[in-house]
Amino acid sequence: MYTNVLGNRYRSVPQSDTDIPVGIYRVHVTRCVRCESTVDDATGETRYCEVCTERLESVREVGVWVRYRTEVAGGVLPAGYYVRSDTHGDRYAATRVDALATATEIMSEQELDGRFDNPETGVSWLIDEFLETHPDVAADVEAERDSFFSRLSNW
Repeated sequence: MYTNVLGNRYRSVPQSDTDIPVGIYRVHVTRCVRCESTVDDATGETRYCEVCTERLESVREVGVWVRYRTEVAGGVLPAGYYVRSDTHGDRYAATRVDALATATEIMSEQELDGRFDNPETGVSWLIDEFLETHPDVAADVEAERDSFFSRLSNW
């Protein structure tokens, strides 16, 4: 936003910490979705700083990755949540809670970190951080894990 403060000349007045006046132009500064640090991106399309991008990519490559897929094997497999890990391959889960329960079990078993790509917001999370930030989902995941193991013990 700009405010007329000097006669008929306009002077830029930042309305937030992401609007920075540079000469007569206004530059929008993007904040990292995960850690709130400033992202050096002129287009404003990058959502993560370099450190968070590297962290999320490393977890995707060697950890447990939960994502929603609409196109799977040319339409042969159903759309839904998939949990991927090097040791377990791709596993289908009907719901987000099922996927996160499976992922947390693999994470615990293999001592790995996990990444969750939330299809509703387009934001990637470390699974532990997602569950800490969303206690209602964490409670559902814990209930699903308890239910799953009680069913296994009855076999």
